Amino acid sequence: MDTIFLEDLQIDTVIGIYDWEREIRQVVSLDLWMSSDIRSAAESDNVADTLDYKQVAKRLIQYVGQSRFELIETLIERVAEIVLYEFAVSSVRVRLSKPGAVRYSKTVGIEIERQANIGPARAVYVSVGSNVEPERNIRGALGLLHNEFPGLQRSSVYRNPAVGFIGDDFLNLAVGFETRLLPAAILRRLSWIELVQGRNRNQAKFSPRPLDLDLLLYGDSAIEEGKIKLPREDITQYAFVLGPLAELAPDMPHPTLGHSMQSLWVDFQDKQSLTKIEFVE
Repeated sequence: MDTIFLEDLQIDTVIGIYDWEREIRQVVSLDLWMSSDIRSAAESDNVADTLDYKQVAKRLIQYVGQSRFELIETLIERVAEIVLYEFAVSSVRVRLSKPGAVRYSKTVGIEIERQANIGPARAVYVSVGSNVEPERNIRGALGLLHNEFPGLQRSSVYRNPAVGFIGDDFLNLAVGFETRLLPAAILRRLSWIELVQGRNRNQAKFSPRPLDLDLLLYGDSAIEEGKIKLPREDITQYAFVLGPLAELAPDMPHPTLGHSMQSLWVDFQDKQSLTKIEFVE
């Protein structure tokens, strides 16, 4: 396998654990070595037959520039995932340097090497909800989701009463995107977005929350592995899950029931709790 490399890709971002680091932008440097067979491109002399390193750089500049991670460990893992799963590279070695992070040292950093476990791209759907400063938190979540999952699409936003407890109304919607990431990697990203928006993992299941992101569907797969159970049972139980999903993906079949989301919604009994609202990102 051949290697295409990018050296010293400098990107301005927010990174660090200290309060002052959350208020400023710092430069990090990326070096990447990407495994890719260049023989087809060498024969055709056509950029469509090779890894477009300009597009890799453009995506990483956009992603890292908009990220706000505390640890470079998290950032470097996300960079490796982007290269592997968005650009179908079989393996990648990444070095991330943070100049000036340690006094008397020119730079500190991490170097990792990762292999891809690449399957077909899957259509993924996620439920989004909030009843604590819901407009602000949903806007924040959508911005982060767009950065994590290119090509993100969303349904309308709906208002509905809290279910299972007495509290302020929720705002809910569904988002969808295509990805080669495995469910566990998707869930890690969703959990991180929840934490950024102030989610407390120790809260009771039925309680007010700034953000709730639930993985609903992973293509047509039915999965039960540890804590991962797909499709999510909430699809057929709650109007605030099924209604937005049926709007966004009406023809998507339920992996185990076989019926489309639209047909499930037509037969759903309690639609009255949902009210569509105007929402501007």
